[in-house]
Amino acid sequence: MFKHDINEKRTRIMRSATDVFVQKGFCQATVEEIAAAAEVGKGTVYEYFDSKEDLFCSIFQEGHSYFMNVFRQKLEEESEPAEKLKNGVILWTQFVFAHRELAWLLFSARVNVEPFLMVEEHHQKFIKLLAELFQQGVASGDFRPCNAELMAYIFVGHCRAICNYIISHPETDLKMLAGDIIDLLLDGICA
Repeated sequence: MFKHDINEKRTRIMRSATDVFVQKGFCQATVEEIAAAAEVGKGTVYEYFDSKEDLFCSIFQEGHSYFMNVFRQKLEEESEPAEKLKNGVILWTQFVFAHRELAWLLFSARVNVEPFLMVEEHHQKFIKLLAELFQQGVASGDFRPCNAELMAYIFVGHCRAICNYIISHPETDLKMLAGDIIDLLLDGICA
């Protein structure tokens, strides 16, 4: 997920910071602990990042950019909105499963500090992309008429719930989980 620098120190710092943030929480983690985990000096961390906040934002931005690029590619592979949505659910479950520590950090800890406010800005981009998908589905007749933006927020709420489920059930069969989510999302819970 993280881009590799030639000397890989930046990548090592970012991976170590993710682990420290998960273990201690963003507010309690220190740059000293991150540097020790990355086996670099504290000054080396500051060669790559201006602050702990900058480091956190870099971790999130790279993860978000990676996910959004893959998500857009998956959307382009299908022409039918329902299939696009199915592929999106499968991709989301795979991504959270592969990066559950970072997902836990981003979705479980809500604090009013700038890095977490920046996370919400990125979520708005995801919501906009999803709203466009729901609008396409309504226009094509694949989805019943609905408030596309509201459906996007509901979908993101599902994504956060999926994240929590995967974290608390690490033995989850992702294919079955994705199928259950798609079934509930597209067909509802009524018998």
